[in-house]
Amino acid sequence: MKRVITEDVIERLHALSPDVPVEMLISWESSDDAWFLKDENSMPIYANAEYSQLMVRGNQGSSSILSPFKPFITLHDRRVIEELRKIEAVGILPVNTHKTLSVFYCERMPYYDHHAHLSGIISHIKPLSIFTPRFFISGEEMGCLTTNCPTTLFSKKEWEVIFLILQGMPEKDIADTVHRTVRTIKFHKNNILAKSHCETTREFISESRGKKWDLYIPPLFSNPCYIIRG
Repeated sequence: MKRVITEDVIERLHALSPDVPVEMLISWESSDDAWFLKDENSMPIYANAEYSQLMVRGNQGSSSILSPFKPFITLHDRRVIEELRKIEAVGILPVNTHKTLSVFYCERMPYYDHHAHLSGIISHIKPLSIFTPRFFISGEEMGCLTTNCPTTLFSKKEWEVIFLILQGMPEKDIADTVHRTVRTIKFHKNNILAKSHCETTREFISESRGKKWDLYIPPLFSNPCYIIRG
């Protein structure tokens, strides 16, 4: 949580329309997630520092990080307005554009003023976390999916094989998925075990989970996308 200067928050609150409760604005300002408020006509009203980073244009006026998803965001907003409910999405940002939000969860929901009239849309974006039943067995913590490679120990092709091994796929299915021979997959697996100093695939899987390598999605499987759910 960040420290918030309440006087600054109140000053910003007075400049907003429609009125935003100070408690809500303080919560957004102090959050590590990205928060954004737009009116019912999709005109921006408020963005905290994290969401502002997603909207900033690059050098020489290049597109913002979210620009490739504009048609999907427009559809997402329209559904929120029409259905008057929270609608979720998940997605992957273009590679190397954001350190913590490379794989993200986004919820958009109606915003009502103090007269209970629909006056806008709240957008909330945060890293996409995973939670597995193993937590109840081993206490394994959940983590955030990422497209940022955790180590240069393995080659690009080895990471593709590692990703599929960690999904529980047998060698034949891995070979079919990456369009290589089973012999090539066995070769990669032997190199992976040697580099990680593991004797068996089972030992490697356990070590990978401990180092959170299982949260990494290689480029082959992480094309930029914005998928609206429900």
